[in-house]
Amino acid sequence: MHSRLNRLAGLLRTDTEELIKNITRPISFFGFDSVDLARLRQNLEPKPSFQELYGLPLKNVLERLIVIEDDSSKAEATSDVLISPVLDIQQSYLMGSDEGCPCVVYQEFKVDGLNLDVFWQALDQVVLNEPMCHAAIEGGTQQTVKPRSDWQSVSHLVADIKNFAAYRETILNEFHRNGNYWHVAAARDGSELRLLLIVNMLFMDATSVVELCNRVSRCYQERLAGRTIEVQIEPATFLEFAKIRSNRQPSDDVIAQWQERLASFPKAPQLPRRKHDDQNATSFARVSRELDAAEWASLKQLAQGNGITSSALLIAVFSDVVRLYSENRDFTLTITRSDRPADVSYDPLYVSLVVVFNDYSERL
Repeated sequence: MHSRLNRLAGLLRTDTEELIKNITRPISFFGFDSVDLARLRQNLEPKPSFQELYGLPLKNVLERLIVIEDDSSKAEATSDVLISPVLDIQQSYLMGSDEGCPCVVYQEFKVDGLNLDVFWQALDQVVLNEPMCHAAIEGGTQQTVKPRSDWQSVSHLVADIKNFAAYRETILNEFHRNGNYWHVAAARDGSELRLLLIVNMLFMDATSVVELCNRVSRCYQERLAGRTIEVQIEPATFLEFAKIRSNRQPSDDVIAQWQERLASFPKAPQLPRRKHDDQNATSFARVSRELDAAEWASLKQLAQGNGITSSALLIAVFSDVVRLYSENRDFTLTITRSDRPADVSYDPLYVSLVVVFNDYSERL
């Protein structure tokens, strides 16, 4: 029981004495935030719903907590493997996935004159030398890399289809069902060839995707010219960034400064709700609205005229809509970002991809 208490205290970032004093109280009593509860939920077996977790007494949570054996010899044997804590932004993605709303980006590219054999060779060269393409979640709180013997690339088959819309739905369903984190495929409808890219943003932020695509493009160009280049694993990919980020702690002065500023922030928007619950259970819902080409072009022109990005304009529009229905005119919106600057070189083969993912990065 003592080891379980210590592990639970570590997961919830609190002390064991506080847990022992309130062993019979429900989890909702402690006021843990959604990120801490998501981390805890990943380490329970059987895994409860968020609604159930909020009402579970602490003693029942301890009974469900997964025990990790302390194997120091194993730790020494794997000390060279990259292991780092899951970041808060990744915890939010895990929570969304559990609620059926994973953070997945899908993109298609029409390609003309692409040498597919050379493209697959270039893709394999990059993928089979990049640990980030073979990442996995361990224990719900750590991210690591699979053993090298388990690293795989993708199928080189080209799907002959009759309808891109139907194929798009099929391949996305397979992606979610198989629990993949990324996928690249090629499909042909008559004479039209398209590359399809699917990325779950849990392990690959937008910057990393751009860097990987640029590497594939460079390898492709070099192979076309009859040369083979060595893949450079730089700048740092997201896994390395996460490890650095987790080891960099803010000073007490910085924390105190932000705690003081936090009191001056407006509260969240007070929106009408269909149901008012005593328990503030976490839930996710996917809402979408598709802009046609004319609307999007008009918005981009308006953003450019005001010297801001299209994404910033969309956030401003969203804020105005929320303000219309909110009881408080001033409120705070939280937008997660990974804060990873990109050193982008626009390769011709992936120019549209770079634009898509840079724009997506700004929206995170």
